[in-house]
Amino acid sequence: MQTQFRDAKLSLTVKPHVTADGSVIMKVVVERNEPDFVNTGARGDPTILKKEATTEMLVKDGDTAVIGGIYTTRDGRAWQKVPWFSEIPILGWLFKTRRDTSDREEVLVFITPRIVNRSQIVGQ
Repeated sequence: MQTQFRDAKLSLTVKPHVTADGSVIMKVVVERNEPDFVNTGARGDPTILKKEATTEMLVKDGDTAVIGGIYTTRDGRAWQKVPWFSEIPILGWLFKTRRDTSDREEVLVFITPRIVNRSQIVGQ
């Protein structure tokens, strides 16, 4: 059995096209890969969670578009205990507490296209 290593990263791919009226049509792909330490491979290596958002948008030159929808939720549980006393049957619950946490993150991508006119650049 062999392990393949992959990059865990956030990537943005944009394919713009300028329209006749000066707007920009963009094909946008936002991809987020991150290690998943809960689900591991046969040798204990983490698997990769892949999340992707794909869209096409029409934006005027200089306007800003926002892409969202790539969420990450992390749930956790931690125990605080008093040594030995927390292990006593029935009474042990008096000497320990459980803390549950839940975090939610969203990746937002802001895109502002700007049309650069070659004739203006060459003329300067």
